[in-house]
Amino acid sequence: MISLIQKLKRQSLHGVWPSVELSLSTDSRQADQTNFFFALVGEKFDAFQFVEQVISQGCPLILFQYSEEKDKKALELSKLHNVTFVGVSDTTKSLQELAHLRRFEWGQKGGKVIGVAGSNGKTTTKEILRSLLEHSGFNVCATEKNNNNHIGVPLTILSVKDFHQVLILEFGSNHPGEMEVLCRISEVDAGIITNIGDTHLEFFQNRENVLKEEAEIFFQMQKKSKGLIVLPQEDVLLATLKDNSIIHQVSQLNWSKKTIAFDFGNSHFELENDQLEGRHNFVNLAMATSLAQTVWPAMKDKILLSAQKVNLPKNNRSEFIHLQNTTIFLDAYNANPSSMRAALELFNHWCTEKSIPLEKRCYILGDMYELGDKEEAYHQELGKELRTMKASHCYFVGKFSLAYNRGFGQGHCFSHPDDLKPQMSDLKSKFSAFFIKGSRGIKLESLLANEERSHTGH
Repeated sequence: MISLIQKLKRQSLHGVWPSVELSLSTDSRQADQTNFFFALVGEKFDAFQFVEQVISQGCPLILFQYSEEKDKKALELSKLHNVTFVGVSDTTKSLQELAHLRRFEWGQKGGKVIGVAGSNGKTTTKEILRSLLEHSGFNVCATEKNNNNHIGVPLTILSVKDFHQVLILEFGSNHPGEMEVLCRISEVDAGIITNIGDTHLEFFQNRENVLKEEAEIFFQMQKKSKGLIVLPQEDVLLATLKDNSIIHQVSQLNWSKKTIAFDFGNSHFELENDQLEGRHNFVNLAMATSLAQTVWPAMKDKILLSAQKVNLPKNNRSEFIHLQNTTIFLDAYNANPSSMRAALELFNHWCTEKSIPLEKRCYILGDMYELGDKEEAYHQELGKELRTMKASHCYFVGKFSLAYNRGFGQGHCFSHPDDLKPQMSDLKSKFSAFFIKGSRGIKLESLLANEERSHTGH
């Protein structure tokens, strides 16, 4: 990594380049003698304030955002502690530049970079693809947690080790133009676009603009006339993307419980899996399997066999928590109208399979964020859909609880999860299945008792 850092454009250099190999750290609490510390600057912080702490922990190399004042301090500290300081004009852009250099250094050794974009299901698709490839025998590095933005993507790239064979990057965007930055840093070899839905409409206004943003991974490939994108033909907007040399569609999708049948290329496939729930996850499995067998055709048979073993980690995303007397479907990580509908479909299908009647189902819906000036209307529409599906016991939580109820008509409204929490014990004695979903900020997982949350792996 030192050789790559030396290629960065810099404003100043104090000290001697370390001769040992170092890994990156952006956490001042963890940086030690094995790391170089990237003192990132954000809107409300400058990590340069922690450099003396980092030095005391043995860190030999520090990159910081240049200013005359900081450079003067860096020179003094360098002489006093024998630490090397590198001043750059912009720490964020330098981090991205370093990641870009690392991507190509690693890629020259045969590694493949795969990107996952789309409105909904990016994280589950990424995890499905990771599980599929690991079961097929690959060493995989992939985006962790929610590190899918202009900082998280370069950090993920810089975490890749030489022994990794595949790097899976999740791309997240909530403002126009962000995806272009991520794609330029990563220059993926192949990718999946999951779908186009009503996400971040506060900034994108409509689905057509969401398409322009999410399809950037495809547009970047077109400019270079190389790459591979897998997408579902059934998504009307994604189907408008045309380029037979790059785009490969999964079509004729037919899901039934634990099996999905589909066409890809000139072949028909049927995949079975006992670990996954819901049509949308099986569609994601179909796309992941299609991409993998195209990128690694010699591994096709093993990849298809591995599809049976794919599973998802427990992380508050679309998971069923089976307790003694009830089952809780929890998705407290993210929410928008499209993902809410998909989750409701999954939950209701599961309840029907288990012969759980509507009167024994409890629906708890929290706020959906970043929906723009039509946010109240979107919540009201979801309330109407609950009424249409004949849901009888609905509890709405958050700022938009009343908007939900305007559509539903006979729900119970709470401004905060803490207001509903005292009733949870009584509700669990009445209902056999719970649907709990909302955006991350509303923290609906707090409705579960500590022992119940332990079932989620947290």
